[in-house]
Amino acid sequence: MKRTVCLFLIFVLVLCSSACGIKASDLTKDIKPMPTPNYIGIDNEMEKKQMSFSLKLFKNCAEAEKGNNLLISPVSVYMALAMTLNGADKDTEREMSALLGADRKDINPYIKNYISSLTSNDDSKFHLANSIWFRSDKNRLKVEESFLQTNADYFGAQVYETEFDERAKKDINNWVKKNTDGMIDKIVDEINSDTVMYLINALAFDAKWQKEYEKSHVDTYTFNSYSGERNIVDMMYSSEGVYLESGKAKGFKKYYKNGDYSFLAILPNEENDIYEFVSNGGIEEILSVEQKKGCIVAAGLPKFSYEYDISMKAVLSKMGMPSAFDSGKADFRKMAISSVGNIYISDVVHKTFIEVGEKGTKAGAVTKVAMNDEAAMVIEGKSVILDRPFIYMIVDNKSNLPLFIGLVADI
Repeated sequence: MKRTVCLFLIFVLVLCSSACGIKASDLTKDIKPMPTPNYIGIDNEMEKKQMSFSLKLFKNCAEAEKGNNLLISPVSVYMALAMTLNGADKDTEREMSALLGADRKDINPYIKNYISSLTSNDDSKFHLANSIWFRSDKNRLKVEESFLQTNADYFGAQVYETEFDERAKKDINNWVKKNTDGMIDKIVDEINSDTVMYLINALAFDAKWQKEYEKSHVDTYTFNSYSGERNIVDMMYSSEGVYLESGKAKGFKKYYKNGDYSFLAILPNEENDIYEFVSNGGIEEILSVEQKKGCIVAAGLPKFSYEYDISMKAVLSKMGMPSAFDSGKADFRKMAISSVGNIYISDVVHKTFIEVGEKGTKAGAVTKVAMNDEAAMVIEGKSVILDRPFIYMIVDNKSNLPLFIGLVADI
C-alpha cells in the first residue's frame, strides 16, 4: 500500500552563537549563489502585503489563544512559508501565494532585499538564518535542485543532507540553539519515520533601550490580569516622546539604541475587551493614526518574561492554505518527490521567547512546520501605564514591520 510521506518545515527566529558540532553533510558549498535580479519599486507594496499578513496572523492566533499570553514572529512565519512556496505547485501554490499576498517571482527578491536591510550592532543585535535538512535516501527521496538553488540564492539557506536518526535530531536542535543564542534549545523531540525534510528560518533579537531604566525608575504596581487576578509586578517608569491614540486605545513607542528598532505598546481602553479589540481591527486603527512625536508620555512598562508555543496548522488552514495540509491534495512536486507517497505539511509549530527588563529586550522564536511522508511619576502630558492586558510589537523602523507581536494577558 502506498504511504504518505511527511516533510517537516521548521521556521525559527533567534540570535546566533557558535556552531555545535553538526555532523550532517553540509551541501551549501556545492550550491553556488547565482546572480538574482534587483527589483526596484517592489518593496513598498510588498511591505503592505507583509503587514497585512502579520496582523491577520496575529488576529487568528489571538482568537485561538484567548486568555493566554501570546507572542508570534510574523516575519519568521512569513519567511518560512515563502521558502516553502518555492516548492509548491498548482492549487497549493495558488493558496499559499494568495495568503502571502504575492507569487514567488515578487516575494523572493523582496525577501532578499528585506534581509539585507535589517541591521545589527553591539547594542541592537539581530540575527537571521535559514537552513534546509533532508533525508539522505536517494532511493526514497529526490529533492529538486532548483528548489535548493532558489532558497540559497534569495534566502541564504544552508543545506544539509543527513540520515534522519538520533544524530540528526541532535544536529537540528543544536542548530536551533546556536541560532537562538540559547533562548530556544530544542525544536525536534522525535523524527517520525515519514519525515523527509526540514526547512528552518531562525531569527533572534537582543537590544538595549536607548534610555535604560535606573533602579529609582522601578517600583511595585498592581497588574490586573485578564482572568481577574490582581498581581504585584515590577513597573518600569519612563518619559517617552511618541504617543498614539485612537478612539479605542492609546500607546507609546520606546526606542532601542541606535534607533533601528523600537518597542510599541498598545493599551485598549478599559471598557474594551482586548480580544474583541484585536478581532474588530483595533490594532489596524491605532496604527493608522498619526504618531504624535515630541509629546511627553508618562509610560509604565511592567517587567515580564515568558515562553510561548502554538500549532499553526488550524490557523493557517483557516487563513486560506488548507491544501498544503491535505495528504491527498498537497502539491510540493517542485520541492521533492518521494517514492513512497505524496508530500504534505502535517503541522506548523511556532515557539517564541521574550524577556523585557531595565536594560532592554531579548526575544527569540521558532516556527516548525511539520510535513508528513525614564520618570517614575505622572507628569503633565499623556500617560500610558500598562497595568492591564496590552499588546506590544518589536518594530523594524525602516519598514515599520513588526518582527514580533505579543499580547500580555497575565504576568
